[in-house]
Amino acid sequence: MPWTKAQRPHPNSTRLSRFRADVQFPSPSTHPHAANVLQARCEVYDEAICSPFRLALSADGACLALTAKAGYKERDPVLTYWLPEEGTENQEQSHADVPLIEPGWHLVLDEARKLMFVADRDRVKSFTWDQKSSRPVHTLNSMKTHRGPLALLPNGRIIRAGEGSALCWTLDDLPTHGPGPKFKRIGAGKYSWENCWRDREDEEEEYSTGSQPGTTLPLGGGFNPRIIYPHKPTGHLLAGESPDAGYGCVALDLEHGGAVASRYLGHSGTITELSTSPEDANIFLTAAGDGYVRLYDRRRPLPGLTFDVEKREAPVMTAAFVHIDGLPSKQSSDSYPRAF
Repeated sequence: MPWTKAQRPHPNSTRLSRFRADVQFPSPSTHPHAANVLQARCEVYDEAICSPFRLALSADGACLALTAKAGYKERDPVLTYWLPEEGTENQEQSHADVPLIEPGWHLVLDEARKLMFVADRDRVKSFTWDQKSSRPVHTLNSMKTHRGPLALLPNGRIIRAGEGSALCWTLDDLPTHGPGPKFKRIGAGKYSWENCWRDREDEEEEYSTGSQPGTTLPLGGGFNPRIIYPHKPTGHLLAGESPDAGYGCVALDLEHGGAVASRYLGHSGTITELSTSPEDANIFLTAAGDGYVRLYDRRRPLPGLTFDVEKREAPVMTAAFVHIDGLPSKQSSDSYPRAF
């Protein structure tokens, strides 16, 4: 249906902004950041990118990274990133050509070390945004068994989950590829590119098998995560179950054998996002493929609030729980920001 002013839900609505008459906003004089977010005040920046796959923002907001698919039949992995705090008028887009055999399935950022970790089925490679280099820093060996999501843990550890366990590396103990045009290979043996479908040149192939994990952490009861999220106040790992196993949501205690510390009920679709806010140690938010966003108190198994974002007609792919100027708010990918 074409846009007409007569169909606007509010006199101030435009093609790029939506307003509702029944929403009460905080005063800009007392809550300036909350007013900006809840009223969706922004500058729109438009730039072409390759077909997106994963998106991640560092905890300090210094880097926004995107794994994408490019090349012939979108088989080539690309890492694109922006540094919002540089303060340039037009955000500069930086790239790294990732020497993996397929587009990056998983992406996580380490703001302390200014590193972006990208994973395909077999290996994990890191890149630095501090020097804007397209050269990898680390290569990690996923043992061809652990192809699940990545997460950063306290004390400089990174894990990659698989069915029933997670591989763990201590970053400061790992070798790096080093400087120079011919950087050194990491790991014993030579990685095989025989099963790669990429349209590539020989110089794009990198043959490090990668650093072996230092330890393997059990995940309670053979849990197989699709998504993991460290809950910093408790040290537990929030995890959503792989869809072929169900729609479970649990808190895993990695310091005590990966035991299931809590189970959270109510999901009838795959969990697509987990979000917490440092302002409240007990609350977390989930988005799921059933079209709902749910707010949980970690001490109770059932959600305290449920938002029917998509009217059960489409999945909710992402949601965020934040305190803006002290006001608890949630925002999902396909809805208006809402203050509780």
